[in-house]
Amino acid sequence: MNTSPQAKASGAKAEGAGKGSCPVGAMPAIRGKPVVASQTFDLAAAVSQFETPLLRYVRQLFGNDAESAEEVVQESFLRLHRQVEQHGAASIENMSSWLFRVAHNQTISVRRRRELERKLREQAAAEAAADARPGAAPAADALEELVRRELCDLVMAEVRKLPDDQKEVLLLKVIQGFTLREIGEITGVPLSSVSYRINQGLRELALRLKAQGLV
Repeated sequence: MNTSPQAKASGAKAEGAGKGSCPVGAMPAIRGKPVVASQTFDLAAAVSQFETPLLRYVRQLFGNDAESAEEVVQESFLRLHRQVEQHGAASIENMSSWLFRVAHNQTISVRRRRELERKLREQAAAEAAADARPGAAPAADALEELVRRELCDLVMAEVRKLPDDQKEVLLLKVIQGFTLREIGEITGVPLSSVSYRINQGLRELALRLKAQGLV
């Protein structure tokens, strides 16, 4: 049977459309940067992965105050959830650095607020009882506690006595294993200052441990 050129063209067009078209219900591929929807983010998996190291870091900043550390870490994950809901998971380039930075900033804010509250309480107590001598017994108790601790606890106790700027970077470097660049991102401190603070902290820690007879 003879087929006209017009029929052949129509048949070829129909066959080409059938091979190149998407199946019913399928989405065509979209070129370019993929969009990460918040529905693809697994908060439970993030909590499972980062909760323990975050608690360890924040607890050291608080001086082993577990309750305060838990509150800060919980708030950090809440902020993570809000960030993903509002801006998408793609807005967080490095999950670990982002969480530690948020937890770090929250911890600093809480400590500053508590320090102010403590000073106000001390001032009120001094005005109410000028002859009071607070802190003598707790200092003795703390000394006895240090004697009972194992070597690791003694070292961490000395770390907590370091100036805040040195203590923060040492905990992030030695305990958490972050790189200098990551520590800079978390604390907002220039890379050169991070390196300087770590070296100063290690030098000061060595002197303290030597004075304690630990090294």
